[in-house]
Amino acid sequence: MQQGSTNQLQATNVPVLANGGFESGLLNWVPIESGDGSTRVSSSFFHSGANSLQLDLMPTSMITEAQVQGAQQSAVVENTRVLSFEAWFMTPLCGFLPGITGRVLIRVEGFVVHYDAGATCGVWKRLNRNVTADFQAEFGPDGQRLFELGRPLSILVALELVRSAPDEMALSEYLSIYWDDVNATASIESTMATSETATTTFTSTSEAKATKASGATGSPTTPQLETTLLSPAGSLNWMGFDVVAGLSVSSIMAVATVAVVTFRRRAIKKSYVMMLCPECGRRLRLYDDTRYCTKCGASIAGSGNLRP
Repeated sequence: MQQGSTNQLQATNVPVLANGGFESGLLNWVPIESGDGSTRVSSSFFHSGANSLQLDLMPTSMITEAQVQGAQQSAVVENTRVLSFEAWFMTPLCGFLPGITGRVLIRVEGFVVHYDAGATCGVWKRLNRNVTADFQAEFGPDGQRLFELGRPLSILVALELVRSAPDEMALSEYLSIYWDDVNATASIESTMATSETATTTFTSTSEAKATKASGATGSPTTPQLETTLLSPAGSLNWMGFDVVAGLSVSSIMAVATVAVVTFRRRAIKKSYVMMLCPECGRRLRLYDDTRYCTKCGASIAGSGNLRP
């Protein structure tokens, strides 16, 4: 009898933000009001889908402190090891005056990093960051320990348009920036414990001969191999089938044949449709739960790049 158990660390990517494409308006987002601007959903400009987030700052005569117009969203994620961020942004202007910028603020617990987004002249540009690496570079060991604590982390993401200069020209300018396809992804680790017990009973050829010599009647005894496969629940779940412990090899093989045929049919059915990643062009099998490209991590929901 052989017994074995393994503990495996399984990495899983989970989304931190909801409604990052603003297809449901400002649902899940909390506006940040400056007093001289607006936070709204636009259907005039978008990177994908039909909407984007539009942040505006109106002309004003004076400011006493930095004006921040934006939208923010927060979440608590357990056991985060790696945090990444991606967003697309666009500005109608081809240049911002000094003291004006688009900005992403990401706060994890009490630590904050900022990413600036400048003017794009009507072209959508991508902001893509490994937030964990940036925290480690910015805060050293303290930033590294954040993602090694193994406890829930409070994460806040804010999309902003900032005017901090009291310059007369900066104050008199109408400003706007658009954000779309905003994604923050946390890679979490969980421990998966698996165990399996295999019991094999052999009847050797010498034992069969001894039985025959002892005067036993009936058909000659032949070597037998009886195998029992057990899982912790007392049954073997193999390829989606619950196999009761104690089945003979022939019975298991019969079940296996049916399972393989069914598995192949399912695989053919599920892999019939392919899709192309809108970012890197990788060919992907379209499953019911396919949401991100396995190569570059780009969101493929609603991309429309389907291929037979």
